[in-house]
Amino acid sequence: MLAYATLLHLKARFPDLLAIVAEWLSARTNQSWNARRVLDAAVWKYPLLEVRTALAHPQDRAVWSLQLNTRDTRVPGRDWRFELALRELKRGGVQATVAVRASDVRGPSRSAPLVPFSQPALVGALLERGDPDPETPGLVPLPLNREADAQVVAARITDPRRAHAVVVLCRGETALDVSALRTTVTGLADVVDLRPVLAFEIATTLKTVNAWPPPGRATVFPPRAAMVRPPELERRQVFGAEARTLISAVLRLSAPRVLAEHVTVERLQQASGPGASDGGDV
Repeated sequence: MLAYATLLHLKARFPDLLAIVAEWLSARTNQSWNARRVLDAAVWKYPLLEVRTALAHPQDRAVWSLQLNTRDTRVPGRDWRFELALRELKRGGVQATVAVRASDVRGPSRSAPLVPFSQPALVGALLERGDPDPETPGLVPLPLNREADAQVVAARITDPRRAHAVVVLCRGETALDVSALRTTVTGLADVVDLRPVLAFEIATTLKTVNAWPPPGRATVFPPRAAMVRPPELERRQVFGAEARTLISAVLRLSAPRVLAEHVTVERLQQASGPGASDGGDV
């Protein structure tokens, strides 16, 4: 089960991002890691934890991937796979893709705790110290204090080039931590928080693009610039304003783009294996 995914554009240098990963790995493994060691293509095994890395240089730009496999000590029979890929971009900066999956060895069980949806600590560190692009979806809250703010939201919703989702929610009496929701979907979606009572000009602008759900509800606008998009994803989808439901919806609608860009350790190993061309596309 896919429990988390995101795609980030970071302006920090590639070695600096590896240093952030090394610091995170040191805390996870209780071992000493540095950027040079992280870059090595190898496998490290620890109790209940395995680390795999791979590296390739297509078109003379580094593509590096990390895989962390762990056993969940709190939920018997549940395993986790954390994957991170860093790709140097021709225009500068680094594209980071993250995918986290959970699997229950015994199969789905009603008694097993639900798989949590939350932002991994490493993603938080990359956003804090990796100099993310300021246009990253969800990174900065979209205000709705005046008509110009509503026009910005409406333009973003209707932009045919929009490659991320937009969540417009009206909490009403619903208890919802919007800040935590925004953090979890950073990189995948903008989150717009409406008050039940809005100024006439703001409400009118939002109604024009069908972006004013009733109290306790939310509207999720799927990405419009997806490479492959089934017809049903063209439809606007309305959900209750509940965090798990909204995050699950954003993941389902936005993860295909992330996974299309994502490069796994196995894929890099195949690309850089015997007989593989160093200039191949990964």
